[in-house]
Amino acid sequence: DYGVVGMLAIFFAFAEVFISSGLSMALIRKTDRTDRDFSTVFHFNLAVACAFYLVFYAISPLVARFYDMPVLERVMRVAALPMVISAATAVQNTRLTIDLRFKTQALIGLGSAVATGIVGIMLAYCGWGVWALVFQSVAGSLLRAVATWIASGWRPKKEFDIAAFKEMFAFGSRLLGAGMVNSIYQNMYSFVIGKFFNASELGLFNRASAYAGLPPGIVLGTVNKVCYPILARMKDDNAQLLSAYRQMLLIPAFVLFPAMFGIAVLAEPFVRATIGEKWLSCVPLLQILCFGGLWMPLTNINLSLLYVKGRSDIVLRLEFVKKTIAFSLVFASIPFGVAGMCVAKSAYELISCFFNCYYTKKLLGYGFWAQLKDHAPLLANTVFMSATVYFACRPLEGFPKIQLFAGVLLGAAVFMAVAAATKDSTFVFLFSALKQRLAQRKRSSS
Repeated sequence: DYGVVGMLAIFFAFAEVFISSGLSMALIRKTDRTDRDFSTVFHFNLAVACAFYLVFYAISPLVARFYDMPVLERVMRVAALPMVISAATAVQNTRLTIDLRFKTQALIGLGSAVATGIVGIMLAYCGWGVWALVFQSVAGSLLRAVATWIASGWRPKKEFDIAAFKEMFAFGSRLLGAGMVNSIYQNMYSFVIGKFFNASELGLFNRASAYAGLPPGIVLGTVNKVCYPILARMKDDNAQLLSAYRQMLLIPAFVLFPAMFGIAVLAEPFVRATIGEKWLSCVPLLQILCFGGLWMPLTNINLSLLYVKGRSDIVLRLEFVKKTIAFSLVFASIPFGVAGMCVAKSAYELISCFFNCYYTKKLLGYGFWAQLKDHAPLLANTVFMSATVYFACRPLEGFPKIQLFAGVLLGAAVFMAVAAATKDSTFVFLFSALKQRLAQRKRSSS
């Protein structure tokens, strides 16, 4: 069932990128934006989404025949609906980001995830199969849309400014090109595995990819939302920009490095305890993909700097160079099976990071090796923590839930103890910020 849904991912991801066209980024970067600009982007997003939905509705029989899976025709027609719903809330989300209302966005995301998770589980237990996943997605989009419209308070007007659209599209079109290439690549694995292997192999890959992508998705989703609008205000002061930028690289890595290593070390008890024995084949895939996820903070935040500097031309150029390498790796890895494709995917993350850092060095004098040097103490702490957890928890292998629980607690304790003992700069910064926050709350309560 996960494999069936995964076969359609490349179509929807491509459409999502085209719908936004980089216009949300253009709105955030635009200092003199008006209500007319927001309405212009809203109407464009919605029109393109509706057009894509009609295309997907029409081609669904062809997609079903391509994969030789008749159920895909009906699944595609329903599963495409969240694309239209999301397009109707893109501008409202952008306004929340501009206003730095990240807490509101987090609450909306968490609330809808919990509610639709319950819906999906209930439908799965009732035997709805793949439709449990489809309707969970549709319900999630509807809930997020309603909550976002209420939270934003903004309503579109019946106006479309062609001049404003051309100005924003000049910046966003390059991001559109880069996003389309990246989106095709990100979903190419599902497309290739679905075609050359089978739905079961794709289901295993998608579960491993989803778990490996969860920590980077949460951390980077938060950091990128905060990072871009804040750095955009410093774009003309390189000294201030570099200082803030270095801190924004280290903070997500402080969370992500131990999380990814921890998942890799505890992958087997994690899978056994959460989704059961039948998914054990995804354990090695998950472990391989975790090492690729380590580089995502450097990759994404380095790219954000190019957005801030208005160099969407470099972003587009980079994507074409990187994805030429990426697609070569995808097809070269097919003979080595799904595990070989996961190795190729993780290797590409490191290659992508190296390329993005090249331009960071040119713009701010802070390249790949300088960034790696800053992260070296954190990486050493993470490796020590992982080795401790691995050897200490091996006697508990017959008790996956206890092993998982003990491993998480031990890993967190060891990592934080070493960070405190070595006076890690990020640990000191976060600890000071937490103390200050608690002091403020105490003063406000008294």
